[in-house]
Amino acid sequence: MNLRPNHAVVLGWFASFVILVGLGQAQTTDTVESLLAEASKSLNAKCPMQIDQDTRLESTVAGPGRRLTYICTAMNVPADLAGWVREKRTWLINSYKTVPGLSTFRSYGVELCYEYLDSAGKHVARISVSPADFQ
Repeated sequence: MNLRPNHAVVLGWFASFVILVGLGQAQTTDTVESLLAEASKSLNAKCPMQIDQDTRLESTVAGPGRRLTYICTAMNVPADLAGWVREKRTWLINSYKTVPGLSTFRSYGVELCYEYLDSAGKHVARISVSPADFQ
């Protein structure tokens, strides 16, 4: 499987930029949630977006709470789906933990949820990661 840093970096930088701009004003739960909604809206304006050769971002959804869900199409779903999900989840956790563009999300405890569909639009997997996965 080809997991590129590009995937998390692109998604993190777009969404984090919107949040960083707004968090200078207030840090309440309502503010974080409203900024996630704004980040989702900004990302959705750019969708669909090819993230890498195997992944296309279709849309995003903010909430509930401090969650941002990425709806993605996985272009090449392997036969070993369980292995693919395990490897993808490990990679996503590591990316969330280490990618500088995601630091705002980490500091505010944002859960990133990745909903993967196959090329026919059928649900393939859901992978959620949060700071709790690496603390």
